[in-house]
Amino acid sequence: EIVKYTTIVKTRYPKFRNPQACQEDLNIILAEGTNEMRSIIQSCNKFIHVNNMCEDEDPDLKARKDSRTILATHLYNNCREIYKPKELDQLNDKIVNHMTEAQKSKARIDSLQQELKDTTNKNNITLAELQKIQNEIKAREESNKKAQEDAARTTAEIIRARIEAQRAKEEAQRARDDANRALQQAQNSGGGGGFCSIK
Repeated sequence: EIVKYTTIVKTRYPKFRNPQACQEDLNIILAEGTNEMRSIIQSCNKFIHVNNMCEDEDPDLKARKDSRTILATHLYNNCREIYKPKELDQLNDKIVNHMTEAQKSKARIDSLQQELKDTTNKNNITLAELQKIQNEIKAREESNKKAQEDAARTTAEIIRARIEAQRAKEEAQRARDDANRALQQAQNSGGGGGFCSIK
């Protein structure tokens, strides 16, 4: 299929301006060429002769200019259709799809990297806040522990004080009882008189 869009150019042919000489030369090429070469030449868009001599060979470069004109005229008149094979469309679709997937993958990777960065920053903040909370909890626990220890000491002191107070009260009661018994004995031994009790 691509052969139809192909122009074959033979360079350095001195008689390139002579159409009859160009056709005779083409006939010789076809006669002497292989089957594959003949097939390509006969299927191509056109076979053109030019003579693109260098400036040393042609100081005025007239042959080169004329050759350029012949070639440009043919291309303008016969080769304006763009060759676009189905395979190329399929390949382009694959490339586009691949690029689209690659772009999607890159975008997803960028998104994941940004998400990871944001999550890391968020985790840093969370960890900092968590550390702050943990420090506060620890301080509160230590404060509570100290308060509990103080309360326990105070409670123990209160209990001891109450025990001592109860003991003192009991001792005082025994002392009153002893004093009352002594007074009663004294009164009994003294024969009469008033009776009093110590409370």
